[in-house]
Amino acid sequence: MSDVRQRLNELVAAGAVLQAIELAACLPPGQLDLSGRTLTDLDLSGRILRGATLKGAQLRRVQLIGADLSDANLSDAVLMEVDLTGADLSRACCDRLQAHQCRFDSIELAGSTGVGVVCDGYTARPVTSPWPMRALSANAALQGVDLHGLDLSRFSLSGLNLTGANLRGTKIDQAVGVHLAYADLRRADLSDAMLHLCDLSSADLRGADLRGTRLDTATLAGAQFEGAHVNRWTRWPDRWDPDDLQLGLLLS
Repeated sequence: MSDVRQRLNELVAAGAVLQAIELAACLPPGQLDLSGRTLTDLDLSGRILRGATLKGAQLRRVQLIGADLSDANLSDAVLMEVDLTGADLSRACCDRLQAHQCRFDSIELAGSTGVGVVCDGYTARPVTSPWPMRALSANAALQGVDLHGLDLSRFSLSGLNLTGANLRGTKIDQAVGVHLAYADLRRADLSDAMLHLCDLSSADLRGADLRGTRLDTATLAGAQFEGAHVNRWTRWPDRWDPDDLQLGLLLS
């Protein structure tokens, strides 16, 4: 059994999630530890994940339809475009879970806990739940979250704390009062975006599309702009001359 557990740990470390889940099915519940991992574009529908640890994990575009997540630990997890329709989360710990554009239809939540769960307006919530699912609050903390490549153009990110987040290649239309200090926004599509009162201190905006972007009330100290695309409609803060600062912008 110890050899099996060692192999399971090796698979998890190598990111071979599907193989790890298959192997974990041979072990007693609770052996699968994916805490802090980022799982992207996986179909885990119907899988047995009983007792799995997903604490602080980030799941993006993951199918968990009918999956067995009973007794699992999903505390502090961030779910983006995750389908949990018909999944079993009985006795699961979902404290401080955050859900963005997810589906929770017909899930089993008996005996589960969900203190501080938040979700956005696009998440399909269960008809009945033993714990409240609050709407995403204006001061929700998403520091360091991995949102790269997502289309967030339908979301208002107002007031969120995305300090150090990975938003590489992300499409954003509106972000008012958002904390984006040290965020990775390389090649992000921010064209025509309203970034009113956003903190972009030391953010990495290299190669980003800033054509028509409103940055005139943003904090830009220490931000990197090399190779960013701008045009005459890009708005900068007063007394902030990109030409004088030699930011390496590409005018188009």
